[in-house]
Amino acid sequence: MNLTVDDLADYLATNGMGTVAHDIWPGQRPESPDEVLTLMEYPGGAPGYTQSGVVSENPQVQVSTRGRDYEETRKRCQRAWALFSMFVNRNLNGVWYYRIMPQHSVFLAGRDQNGRHIFAFNMSVSKEVEA
Repeated sequence: MNLTVDDLADYLATNGMGTVAHDIWPGQRPESPDEVLTLMEYPGGAPGYTQSGVVSENPQVQVSTRGRDYEETRKRCQRAWALFSMFVNRNLNGVWYYRIMPQHSVFLAGRDQNGRHIFAFNMSVSKEVEA
């Protein structure tokens, strides 16, 4: 069973956003390299139900980029936002994802302790329940 953030990291890598465990990090934000994209899962909405039981789960994921160059770091986050905003009805690593919906525009989340810019956005994910 893959984690949602692992599937989404693979999707970003497949679409030219980087390489998983090099500059795309699901579930963690390493201190290096300076330029990274991270995906962090947090609690979402209630699951979807039918008469036969639970059919979908709805986690939330925060996508963030970190880097030294303000403009490039924001552009990278915006590219991820654009990819996910067009995501509907796809299979990722054997799991059916119904939809991914960014909840707002990209925003400046601040700087880290090393002065690197961090941009982010949150999104809702709707996917089938894995057995």
